[in-house]
Amino acid sequence: MNSPFQPRKQPPHLPPLPRHNTPIVLFVTITIQPRVNALANDMFHHAFLRAVDEADAWRVFLHVILPDHIHLFAVPGTHPPYPIKKWAEFLKKRVGIKIGPHPQWHWQPGCWDTQIRNREHYEEKTSYVRMNPVRAGLCASPDEWKWRGEKEWVVW
Repeated sequence: MNSPFQPRKQPPHLPPLPRHNTPIVLFVTITIQPRVNALANDMFHHAFLRAVDEADAWRVFLHVILPDHIHLFAVPGTHPPYPIKKWAEFLKKRVGIKIGPHPQWHWQPGCWDTQIRNREHYEEKTSYVRMNPVRAGLCASPDEWKWRGEKEWVVW
């Protein structure tokens, strides 16, 4: 039986909702295609950090770069918050300018994002992100993973 609903090709990117006495924090994933080992290296990490500084409409305070995707947590750098999809596209362009052509892969369109609900949700997701390289068998502990960083802390 055919469904009357078409499957989504990309997530809906709902605007973040302000909540009383709670920061707006988005958990974002940016991926490459094909899923190859291209991002987890010093050159890419350095370019990513420089691009994050330039793409200041969202402030990235925690990130983990894996071989084929990036997880990051960000808070708005503008009010009202700039659309995350547009920000992610700008970030990807800035990284591309810094690393030059990359014929083996391309950025997957858009990004995946979800708003963090509360401190418990934040702790759950940050733990998941920090453990990602360990679960993938890339290192024995999160502290061994070289391509990660924390710039600022969110106050809950």
